Amino acid sequence: MRVFINRDGIDFSDAQSMQPVQEWDLIENLQGVVEYQTRYSKFQSVASITLHFPESFGGDTTQIHYIGFKGEATQLKRDVVATIVYEITPNPSDHKKFVWNISGKRKMQACSGAAMMGSLQQPMRVNRPAFPLKGSAITGFPHQIKLNSVKPCRAQFEGSLVTGRPPSSVSVPLLETSFVDHGISEADPEVCAIISKEKERQFKSLELIASENFTSRAVMEAVGSCLTNKYSEGLPGKRYYGGNEYIDELETLCQKRALAAFHLDEKKWGVNVQPLSGSPANFEVYTAILNPHDRIMGLDLPHGGHLSHGFMTPKRRVSGTSIYFESMPYRLDESTGLVDYDMLEKTATLFRPKLIIAGASAYPRDFDYPRMRKIADAVGAFLMMDMAHISGLVAASVVADPFEYCDIVTTTTHKSLRGPRGGMIFFKKDPVLGVELESAINNAVFPGLQGGPHNHTIGGLAVCLKHAQSPEFKAYQNQVVSNCRALASRLVGLGYKLVSGGSDNHLVLVDLRPLGIDGARVEKILDMASITLNKNSVPGDKSALVPGGIRIGSPAMTTRGFTEKEFSAIADFIHEGVQITIDAKGLVSGSKLQEFLKFVASPDFPLMDKVSNLRNRVEALTTQFPIPGL
Repeated sequence: MRVFINRDGIDFSDAQSMQPVQEWDLIENLQGVVEYQTRYSKFQSVASITLHFPESFGGDTTQIHYIGFKGEATQLKRDVVATIVYEITPNPSDHKKFVWNISGKRKMQACSGAAMMGSLQQPMRVNRPAFPLKGSAITGFPHQIKLNSVKPCRAQFEGSLVTGRPPSSVSVPLLETSFVDHGISEADPEVCAIISKEKERQFKSLELIASENFTSRAVMEAVGSCLTNKYSEGLPGKRYYGGNEYIDELETLCQKRALAAFHLDEKKWGVNVQPLSGSPANFEVYTAILNPHDRIMGLDLPHGGHLSHGFMTPKRRVSGTSIYFESMPYRLDESTGLVDYDMLEKTATLFRPKLIIAGASAYPRDFDYPRMRKIADAVGAFLMMDMAHISGLVAASVVADPFEYCDIVTTTTHKSLRGPRGGMIFFKKDPVLGVELESAINNAVFPGLQGGPHNHTIGGLAVCLKHAQSPEFKAYQNQVVSNCRALASRLVGLGYKLVSGGSDNHLVLVDLRPLGIDGARVEKILDMASITLNKNSVPGDKSALVPGGIRIGSPAMTTRGFTEKEFSAIADFIHEGVQITIDAKGLVSGSKLQEFLKFVASPDFPLMDKVSNLRNRVEALTTQFPIPGL
């Protein structure tokens, strides 16, 4: 059997000049790696080739996976990296020069059985080669090929180039200076094992943290692409580095898609897609429009606000926002669980803030943007909306639109929007309160607070924003809200008190204090049962470490295909976990949280059978639904 390996993507011909090649002594189900090092002309290369033999080797086809290539050319003065995959026929008739002719001088020393299975890495997918064969007789060349990398099974070969160059001896060791480009399972098994465990946890668990979601395979491919290699300080067309023509094209496309996804007129609105995440985006806005010690008002953290909106305690300025600016929070009406707009108006009239922030991290209702606009105008303040949690809902028009009333809108990109981990800042193009927001915000992002943007994230965000304009995305967001309402309805039916009595968006906030239990203990027991949510402050709480509530979100499990039926079952699972928590708390001698955590983690925890039974039923449900992208 002949085996032909394309060394550098050059087309082949003149197959008649090839020397006959001995057949290999093959083993059924054999998979092996041939590692070799060659030198010819002025080009030096190190490569790894994987040979995959069919289960029953009949000589029809043999796949040759050219999975690693590193070379230096004396004239190019740079490294070349390529991934090339071919399906080779035994007797190609339309090949040109530079054919590497391999003949077996001995039987392959193959890894087989358990040893081989243990060496297999996770499959990866690659597109067609960057150097396709033109006019070749190769058959069955797919658009996408599944590769399996394996640990080396050594074999010795002699080879010669059919162009007449002298034979090169073959040796297994790679040059010490070579950049050996292995997959993660071979390069770093320890990290690979951690990733595998996290993947399994995500697959088996009910992911109910309201700020989490599962992104798509397309987004992951963009985030894991060559875009991560490029530096591009500045804005499109105004970079501090060369070689950014395609990065400019990408970022401009991302900006256009961002404006389109949120139904904005590009003549009236602009967007910066470079913020690294939500909190940096918020601080970049503050830097752009405020001076140190200017006054701001945001929703208080225990009432559902976010740290970056200026949280502080009587003893400490916790958030950097409260360190550099003077913060006065507004709060909920504890009797209704809704924002107290009357008190906000009175406080703003006295405090005279320069910025009022709408938005929250644990508020299950919509904001009254017209009322907040009126209050901001009355005191001469900017109005900003942090829509990090609900940006996907806003894009799908299933909640109120903040752009109609706000001067600036910030967001993360990985929550309900279902993109990569990043941030965006939208701003009006017309001056507001004498400030040119576009230049002020762009300069605050760079060079004010960031250096080079994460281009791989911008690539993933562009992919996400295209999907956000699709009918499927709108249907998904409607299902997110429907699922959350089904969850809320069932929890109320089970006797739970919900902050504000229900939900208009993607989350519910459960007040556990009437049950004599707290969110930290419930979070722990549910975590042991493969139910992932988070403890959360509720209005009137005294401690952020041992708060009285839990926050439950619907985006992630809706992405996996859950409907109202499954979310009603989720409420029952949570209720069962709460009952176990109450029983466990009664068995602990001490009252401190650490004593409880130590008790439930001990091998003698008497309620472990109940927890295990709950976990088994949870995982029986979750493992019926796939995770996109994984």
